[in-house]
Amino acid sequence: MEYIVGSRGSALALAQTQWVIDRLQAAYPQHRFSVAVITTRGDRILDRPLDQVGGKGIFVREIEQQLLDGAIQMAVHSLKDMPAAPPEGLCYTRFWRRQDPREALVLAKPAAFPAASPLAALPQGASVGTGSKRRIAQLLALRPDLRPAPIRGNVGTRIEKMHAQGMDGLVLAAAGLRRLEMENQIAFLLDPDQFVPAPGQGTLALEVAAENTELRAMLDSLSDPETHLCAAAERAFLARVDGGCHLPVGAYCRLEGDRAVMTGLLGSADGGFVGWQRGQAPAAQAEQLALELADRLLARRKEACGQ
Repeated sequence: MEYIVGSRGSALALAQTQWVIDRLQAAYPQHRFSVAVITTRGDRILDRPLDQVGGKGIFVREIEQQLLDGAIQMAVHSLKDMPAAPPEGLCYTRFWRRQDPREALVLAKPAAFPAASPLAALPQGASVGTGSKRRIAQLLALRPDLRPAPIRGNVGTRIEKMHAQGMDGLVLAAAGLRRLEMENQIAFLLDPDQFVPAPGQGTLALEVAAENTELRAMLDSLSDPETHLCAAAERAFLARVDGGCHLPVGAYCRLEGDRAVMTGLLGSADGGFVGWQRGQAPAAQAEQLALELADRLLARRKEACGQ
């Protein structure tokens, strides 16, 4: 049987999709897997921030419609770009092993001296390219002197814009740079407990029709239990705070032995509040831990904003 896999057309999206196909082809040589490139609204509108053009869903709606119509049988997405829940009739399969979840600092010029911390490598008043409210909130909380500069586009385009527009650096997902074999662009990796990544960062979302039980079972067989547990907890945090592109939201969960250790980040839309919460619990209670951290941050934000 042939399965058609939907993907955005960026170099990163295609690299991720090919990685999935290669593993599926090796595990199920009796089937064929091919790529269908689908252009989304998010790919066409690059001159405005995501929260002004519809949020995360603008990268997936056209792909999901083709899934619902049966034109494709599965889709490969970056989990961090996905809304809190798929539309009715679709589902995510169990998550495969995640890539590096950390944020990477890319510098226009190599650091001239050893830095006490990654952000210390940036000069006073440095311009840092990012369009993410989560990244902006954390940059300014840690270094109020920095000047975030709005930037969108694929990874290569952002790096080109950094140089062309005279920015001092960029914050990008390490996973994307690694998947594109661009690790040489990484100047520093940021501690995910101090600079919290997006929920599910480094993890792929494999989306299928809920009724396609055979394909779901094939994909589930290649999943990674630790990644699935941690990503599910991070997504539970996201759903609880009702996060999207309008709020700074971050979540990072990892396992230490039989315990889940988690950090959650929540900010206000105007940047007036940025809060972190950390905790740990037995691994089986990771999602409950996520909800507790989310509730604490929601209460803190309500108090800070006088609501």
